[in-house]
Amino acid sequence: MLYLALVFLVTQFLFGLALIDFFDKKNRLFLFEKILVALIVGEISGYLLTLVFSLLAKDLWLGIIISSVLELAFIFWKNKFIRDVFLAAYYAVKNRNFNRQKSRNFIVGACLVFLVIVVWLAVVFGVLIYDQNDSQIKGILIGWGDGAYHLSMIERLSVASPFEVTQPIFSNSPLTYPFLINFASAILLKFNSGILFAFYAPLVILGLSGIMLFFFIALRFFKSPWWAFAVLLIIIFGSGLGFWQFFQDIKTASATSSYPITETLLNPPHDYTHLDNRTGGKPSSFDSTQNIVWIVPAISFLSHQRSFVWGFAMLAVLILLLWLYRDDFSIWRMGFLAGLVPLVHGHTFLSLAIAGLAWFFWAVFKNKNWKGWILFGVVSALVAVPSLLFLNQGMHFIGQNTGGMFFKPQFGWMTCEHAPGSWFGCLPKIGTDTNAFIFWSKNFGMNFWLWSLFLILSIFGGRKLLRHLNENLYDFLEWILVPSFLIFALSNLFIFQPWEFDNNKVFFNWWILASFVSVGLLYYLVVALTKIRLKYFAVAFAVVAIFLGTFAGILDVQARIFNFKKNHFGYYNDAQFKLAEWIKGNTAPNSVFLVGTSPTTQPAMLAGRQLYLGYTGWLWTQGIDYLPREKNIKEILQDKNLKLACSERIDYMLFDDDLANSYKPIDLDFFKNLDVAYKDESSNIFLIKVNCD
Repeated sequence: MLYLALVFLVTQFLFGLALIDFFDKKNRLFLFEKILVALIVGEISGYLLTLVFSLLAKDLWLGIIISSVLELAFIFWKNKFIRDVFLAAYYAVKNRNFNRQKSRNFIVGACLVFLVIVVWLAVVFGVLIYDQNDSQIKGILIGWGDGAYHLSMIERLSVASPFEVTQPIFSNSPLTYPFLINFASAILLKFNSGILFAFYAPLVILGLSGIMLFFFIALRFFKSPWWAFAVLLIIIFGSGLGFWQFFQDIKTASATSSYPITETLLNPPHDYTHLDNRTGGKPSSFDSTQNIVWIVPAISFLSHQRSFVWGFAMLAVLILLLWLYRDDFSIWRMGFLAGLVPLVHGHTFLSLAIAGLAWFFWAVFKNKNWKGWILFGVVSALVAVPSLLFLNQGMHFIGQNTGGMFFKPQFGWMTCEHAPGSWFGCLPKIGTDTNAFIFWSKNFGMNFWLWSLFLILSIFGGRKLLRHLNENLYDFLEWILVPSFLIFALSNLFIFQPWEFDNNKVFFNWWILASFVSVGLLYYLVVALTKIRLKYFAVAFAVVAIFLGTFAGILDVQARIFNFKKNHFGYYNDAQFKLAEWIKGNTAPNSVFLVGTSPTTQPAMLAGRQLYLGYTGWLWTQGIDYLPREKNIKEILQDKNLKLACSERIDYMLFDDDLANSYKPIDLDFFKNLDVAYKDESSNIFLIKVNCD
């Protein structure tokens, strides 16, 4: 029923077009901006509407039907507005040749965006592949475990009956992960569209929309497709100074190869945007001491981190609309969109909250529409509170028994390791830095330097000159400069979640804003030097700066694309797939399984069943205290306490190599004498049904 999935997706888009009239009441969006905003808002709002009715009806199909009927009714009510948008788009494309310059810019812009999109898609479609030789799904090395978690979430949300939103790896507990994109995939999977289509469609649709919308935002202010292209390049492929390791690798390869450059490009021994001995990358990168942890966004944020792609798209929508209506009281309407973000991506919502606070004080300072900004904050909070309350159930913000902590004071992000209780002091350790500026420079490279220089110029006397060169552009850059500084500062003062590495998810929102500022400074340099007949020198400098700011990232992206199959690993074998198929057909959708600690446990990932306790790494990063359940499992298995299994509502116990290695020692002979529901002795798989009668 792939056609039903496509109809559903088109309905979401039309629903978004119908909604745009509410948010852009004064028609300030350009035509193609309006279409992209509609696509993003329609998809997210439509899926949220389906989620609400599915929860109320306790049935996913009913939720889909009710929300679709309401959306179609609203589309019919707004049919004249939607028709006018399509007619305007038709005539805009048809008549573009009447203006030669606009037509040329249109073609150039389309080609440049197409180039970025093709490369991004080449990265994205490598996240999950179907290997026909092995007849199974495989995941990319970077994000392999994340892929298993997302697949488990998708399967769980698609089969839950009665419908509920629970952790696939921590049974009968609320899902504390922003899950809306996986809910979207679950709906498409419900239409029997296939797991690859269900996995990729929401990711690609909003990813493409976000990329194009950021291009149009840049085009709105720079008035040139080339400068807008430069902004996109840094946002998506920007990186730090890891390219120095590339030259070292060429030097090393020259001792054994006649073609060291080609050899290093085709088989790079390092990830040049991930050279760190604490969080790793390739094995050789893991042994390096450069302390470069800022992975190129195309790989780190905009591929396997699915929720981030939706957060990226929503950020583009809100930056554009908030800018256009910053001095208009009707800005409060955008609060409805900002309030949806917690279910989309938590770190994007946190960044928007910081930015919103900065923009509010900016409005107070300018004495312009501060009342509208207050109302925007109130509406955002009211819409967001239900999602935040749901997502934060069971999370330990101050600290937890497993050692994680939210909102921990720590200066410099991952500059160094700090002694317990120390905010600024660094512990001496190989592979860390003692100077935060050096760490920022190595990781953020040209983007950090140019952004910092623009910040200094704006504070110390350059504002008047820059504004004179291009007033509209400077006003926008100044408007995003304030929140970008606040996001950067707070991300360097606090760790916002148990794993310090995850602060990069907040930094990426600074990175996006900084990309506009950095390219803006290069633009001003070219404009200023053109006036004194040094245009070609300025352009050459700008090209070199952008090249150096993206070189390491491009190296990693090309390695990802051209080493496609080399970096993929399977999630299951034939015996495990057969087990999952049996579980689908012979167990209740909401049944609970006791399993080992592998991130790729088949009852969840392939059959959508709940795990009593799955991979603890994900639970730790979400602030969930899993130690009591870990203790219970040991008591059930090692003390043979089946009454405890019953009291914990465990329905099945999966005995395989993973369980045996996770909780030693286990008396397997004892459990084999119980109710064996399924077995494959050749693969050492035994599924035991827990009888509590």
